[in-house]
Amino acid sequence: MGNCGRSDELRWPEAVIGTGPYKLADYSKEHGTYLYEAYENYYSGKPEIDKLKFVKVSEQMVPAALKDGSIDAGGIPPELVGEMEEKGFTVIQAPCGWNAKLTINHTKEPLSIGEFRQALAYAIDRESLVAITQRGHATPGSAGMMPPDSKWYNPNIEQYNYDPDKAQGILKDLGYELDGDFFVKDGQALELELLTQKKYGFGDVGEFIKQQLESVGIKVDLRMLEGKSLDARVGAWEFDLSVYGHGGLYEPSILPKVITGQGFNSARYTENETLNQLLDAQLHEMDTAKRLEMVQEVQAVYAEEVPALTLYYPNWFWAHNNRAGIFELLSNVVEIPSQHSFR
Repeated sequence: MGNCGRSDELRWPEAVIGTGPYKLADYSKEHGTYLYEAYENYYSGKPEIDKLKFVKVSEQMVPAALKDGSIDAGGIPPELVGEMEEKGFTVIQAPCGWNAKLTINHTKEPLSIGEFRQALAYAIDRESLVAITQRGHATPGSAGMMPPDSKWYNPNIEQYNYDPDKAQGILKDLGYELDGDFFVKDGQALELELLTQKKYGFGDVGEFIKQQLESVGIKVDLRMLEGKSLDARVGAWEFDLSVYGHGGLYEPSILPKVITGQGFNSARYTENETLNQLLDAQLHEMDTAKRLEMVQEVQAVYAEEVPALTLYYPNWFWAHNNRAGIFELLSNVVEIPSQHSFR
């Protein structure tokens, strides 16, 4: 989910010219198919697979299309991994590159207080969230955003393991007092608005977070919006909390964009100068070991500040019929030589 650019701005002929191993040979607007041909002058040599055809198939229809041979490869739901393997398909799991997160409007009180944001993190059981809302088909989120299967991941940061008592203790230290089921301060109830949508299963996630926060004394006004309305509110930064998500977590060059940048999917957090400097410095560091140290420090500072909280990384699977061998290399899917076109 997120703003990926406007397709109506990319309709001139030059827009299909790229520098990759394949070139666009045909596009059918009626059928939603793209045909790519191998680029003979590609810098590392012409690809062994002559043609790639991307076919528009609904997520629900991919397994059936694989079984009847209409396509050679496609994404499948986690529930069907065992069945597809039993039928002879090879299934590979994609790396954790996409995260669902709780975006926090840290520009307004009390969300502007770091300790308050930490209390929110302690109040949400991400393990149970995955088990209940994702049926276990996800990896609980890291407070540092980078996923646990990444070589850049820092395992030695505060993860805010579920601790509702600690969450309440922080709120009390900030001057809040329980009045019945909910906290109040200066005669005003502690209430936050949470925006989400039903798509992507975010409706269930929103309901879960509402229950969790209210169980520690934070009243939640859950608003279930349709996609465009949610995008508009988040884009204008008109919310308290929102359930949102984005990809790109395969490599740390994405981090400035989604932490300090002012774009659609960013936490837009520039309050910590150490974090700002580290995010910029790691982009220019050519020594991998030194860059790793910087990126791990970025995660430590980000986790301490909690400008947003990664909730989970969904588990995504890719099945293919072995017409072309496929394996994972540096978090990318790579096709191995085949004498056939690949659909």
